[in-house]
This record gives sequence, structure tokens and C-alpha cells, in this order.
Amino acid sequence: MDRYLYGASVQGIQDFIFKTNKLQEIVGASEIVKNIEKLFLENYKANEIILNAAGNIKAIFNDKDECEKVVKEFSKIVQQSAYGITISQAVVKIGEQYTQEDINALEANLKIQRNKPSIPLDMSINLMKLNPTTAKPLIKNKADRATSQKLTSYEAIEKDETFKELKYLSNGKNKIAVIHIDGNGLGQLIPNLKKECNLTLSEFSVKLDTATKKAF
Repeated sequence: MDRYLYGASVQGIQDFIFKTNKLQEIVGASEIVKNIEKLFLENYKANEIILNAAGNIKAIFNDKDECEKVVKEFSKIVQQSAYGITISQAVVKIGEQYTQEDINALEANLKIQRNKPSIPLDMSINLMKLNPTTAKPLIKNKADRATSQKLTSYEAIEKDETFKELKYLSNGKNKIAVIHIDGNGLGQLIPNLKKECNLTLSEFSVKLDTATKKAF
């Protein structure tokens, strides 16, 4: 029986989050990115989730129609939820069990898709008023669409008073540090997982998630 290995890769995450230096917008943008995995789970019925974190999704579908539905719809849902983000998608037909070769073929196809230019939803033309901070088109609440989404996301988070007021976060000199940590070289490691680590992608993802949380 043919099955379908689906992959999605979100681009522009760091630029989306750090488009501004305002803490509320950064927090709201991070929350939007974190919710991309929920968007996938809530809208589509995959038979197996191999990876769904940090803007990367790999899933197996037995139903061709359901897989086609994801390819047609998911990019639109993500881009409308987070103006400024783009997403690449690819599908590989597999057998009863996926292999490392299937994962490598999917990654190669995703790389091709990432190199294709995409048109941002918030593209501006000269007759539009622009947000002077982001140079994106203004909407009726005097912010651009992405900034509005970030602030709405921030307001929806349950926060205690220490999180609402910057004065509670800064030190005696009114200084705040934002630390961003990102792993390097994972893309080069994945094609050789089975040979070098004797792990499947699912097993590796679980171990990486556990190690990251333990280190934090």
C-alpha cells in the first residue's frame, strides 16, 4: 500500500520574531510561531507524526486526498496567521515503512522548494501608508498586519504582573537581555542519523527535545 511522507518547513521565523525590539511584539510573535504545530494538528488527520516542532513538520498520510488537502491549504493558513512567514512543502511516496532514504529525498525536495521565491502577503506598493518601524503597509489600527497579530497574540497569553511590566524584568540599571539560542548543523546530521547514531528521526527528535529542556 502506498503511503505519503509529507514535509513542511517554515522560513523567516527569526525575522518575523525580531522585526521589532518591542518585548510585547517579540513575545507575541514567539507564541504565534509556537502555535504553528497546533494549526497542523487541529486541521489535518495524519496517520503518524514524525516531527512537529520549531517550524518543521514531517508526517505520514495513508489517505492521498487528505495529504493533497494539506498541501493545498496549510501554507495559506500559516501565512495568514503570521504575516511575513513563508512555508515550503514537499511529499514523497513511500511503502509500508519509511526509510532514511525517504527522509533524505524529502529533505532534498524541501530544499528545492525553499529556493523558489514567494510573494509575501504584506507586500506594499507606493500608494500605501507604511508603518515607519517595519516599512509594512498600515491597517486601520495604525499598525501593520504582522504587528497587529503579534500584539493580539501577546494579549491572549495568561501573564502575571511581573510579566506585564518591564520594570519587573530589568535589573538595577534598567537593562534587559534577550537571549536567543538556535542549534546549528541539524540539517547536516539528519541524513546520517541511522548510520552515525542508529536512530530514527522520531527517536532523535524526542531525545533532542528532552536534552534541550533538561539543559534549560
